[in-house]
Amino acid sequence: MFSPLRLGGVTRHEKRAYNLLRCYVLCEEKNFVKSNLLLDECLQQNLLPQAKAYFRGKADNYEKIKDFKKAITFYDTSYFIFQDPYDLYYKARVYDANLNNKQQALFFTKDLLQKNRSLKVLQRKNYLITLRNISNFDAD
Repeated sequence: MFSPLRLGGVTRHEKRAYNLLRCYVLCEEKNFVKSNLLLDECLQQNLLPQAKAYFRGKADNYEKIKDFKKAITFYDTSYFIFQDPYDLYYKARVYDANLNNKQQALFFTKDLLQKNRSLKVLQRKNYLITLRNISNFDAD
C-alpha cells in the first residue's frame, strides 16, 4: 500500500536521519564543503515557508508590547533565513516609527533598495516614499 510519508521506500524521517549522518561522516572526513552543501539541502527541506509568518507574528507581538529590540531580532532572523526584502522594510519601520532612530532606519531602507533593484515599481515607490519620510534621501 502507498504511504504519502514514504519516498522511494524510505520515510522522510529516515531520509533526514540519513542526511544528517552523512553530514557528520563528511565532517569526520574533513570534507566541510560537501557537508555544508548537504546541510543547506537539509535546511531547505525542513524549513517551511510558513515559518516566515511565525517570525513576523512574534515580531508584531513584540512591537505591540513595545519590546522593539526583540521585534527587530525576529525580523533579522526571518530575513537571515528567508532573504525576504519585506523584513528589511519592517525593521527600518521599527527603527523609524518606534525607536525614532532615523539613521538606522535610513541604513536598512537603503540596504533594501540596493539589494532589491528588481522590486516591482509600485513596491519601490512605496519604499522610496518611506525613505523620503525618514530623510531627504533622493533615490531614482
